[in-house]
Amino acid sequence: MPDPRSPYPLRVWRYLSVVAFLAAGAAIALVAFGRFSIARRARVARHWSRRVTRSLGVHLRVSGQTALPDRPVLFVANHISWLDIPVVLSAHPVRFVSKDDVLHWPVVGWLAHRTGTLFLNRGSGRAAHRMAATLAEALQEGQRVVIFPEGTTTDGTRVLPFKPMLLQAAIDAEACVVPLSLHYADHAGRPTTAAAFIGEMSFVDTLRNIVAARRLHVEVVLHPPIDSAGLDRNQLAAMTEAAIASAVAARHAGAPQ
Repeated sequence: MPDPRSPYPLRVWRYLSVVAFLAAGAAIALVAFGRFSIARRARVARHWSRRVTRSLGVHLRVSGQTALPDRPVLFVANHISWLDIPVVLSAHPVRFVSKDDVLHWPVVGWLAHRTGTLFLNRGSGRAAHRMAATLAEALQEGQRVVIFPEGTTTDGTRVLPFKPMLLQAAIDAEACVVPLSLHYADHAGRPTTAAAFIGEMSFVDTLRNIVAARRLHVEVVLHPPIDSAGLDRNQLAAMTEAAIASAVAARHAGAPQ
């Protein structure tokens, strides 16, 4: 059964709320972020992200290994939507690595840059090497960073092969790697593709689907940390991919009908 659409007045309210929060976020980033440390920017971005996700009717749950090690942490996640970023930020104050074309998105790209997102040219091997070095430095400084090693988005029903290059940063920084799986569900708890940002879809296309959903649930599952010591990046990629793919497969296998 398809997820019923939200009432028209609620959709209008959600659109207006998103516009208001984008404007507020832009004002804060413009006026205050120049004086904030990266850590404080992440905390402010976390608070802002929580408000944005709530305004969209998105209900967040964080589960799994919620107590993190007191050492550098690199989160590795599956990637479904641009919504993944405010969702994960709502759970933890982190930085992200994103593809560089996000920089050209109106308002959103500028906000991402101001909040400390690191941008990668995914078509350049040399750029990936430089980004791995930048990530290692960030991890050694105590920052927590999220990468999406699939290199693109899916509809959430599967996990694509993980690209290992950026996982070198965890090895160089002697960090642990925390697999993080994202699961979107409708009002009845069934897996949904309403948040998916795939194919030729635009940011607005996905926003329209999210706003139209009666209710959208998302669960952020933190899996047991993997110590990078003694491992190479290919092994880390394989281990994190297996953990997340298994969680995604189990969620869809046990989904209510």
